[in-house]
Amino acid sequence: MATVAFHFNVAHRNDYLCRLIRKAHRLGAWLCVTAPAVRLDELDRLLWTFDPLSFVPHQRVRSVPPSPLVGAPVWVQLAETPRPREPAEVLVNESGQVIAETAGFAKVIEVVGHAEADRQAARARWRAYAEAGWTLERFEVKA
Repeated sequence: MATVAFHFNVAHRNDYLCRLIRKAHRLGAWLCVTAPAVRLDELDRLLWTFDPLSFVPHQRVRSVPPSPLVGAPVWVQLAETPRPREPAEVLVNESGQVIAETAGFAKVIEVVGHAEADRQAARARWRAYAEAGWTLERFEVKA
């Protein structure tokens, strides 16, 4: 069963996510970000623009299977439905829902902002993951 890491007190969610994705890519981890389509479209755009001196190679996966790419593999995927691969390492959950099936993922990351509604929803997901027997980690993000 996967480990779920909650990153609490994130002040600037988009910047934090882009930096987290970039770090995972630089470390060579395969990463999938799952969220509703509108959110994934926003992240797709942000990964092109958040740092003018770097680029995070990524693929926006739609409902149809992705076409094979020529060259280096794409280690960052943005998908409405999590798509584990071998080796599948990290799933970033931006869906706001508990991830029921994590087969193939070693870690699930939940990013939690300052807003009370965000914190309450995260607490509910924490309880659901705990009741399901998942290993939970808590990280307090410093400003």
